[in-house]
Amino acid sequence: MNTQVPMDKAKAAILAPVIAMLVGPPQWIAKALSVMQRVLAAHAESIPHEAELDRKKLADLKRQIDNLVDNLLQTKVQSTSLTTRLTKLEDEAGKLE
Repeated sequence: MNTQVPMDKAKAAILAPVIAMLVGPPQWIAKALSVMQRVLAAHAESIPHEAELDRKKLADLKRQIDNLVDNLLQTKVQSTSLTTRLTKLEDEAGKLE
């Protein structure tokens, strides 16, 4: 059987799936984009909660620092452990500010 197909129809039949693959996004890209959007949305929703936790932690650290400084001033005791603890609290507070 000798059948002839017009060149234009053959070219269109061969090129159509190739063009669709090159122009349209593959399914894995669409899936990856969907997953990325969900992850980013979940992360964005958690930011206000995390910021509130950081604000509370910073307030607590400042309160502890104030208490230690008050104790050091009132007792006028030179304590390496209190000074070390104060430095640690100040460093931690500095990271949150």
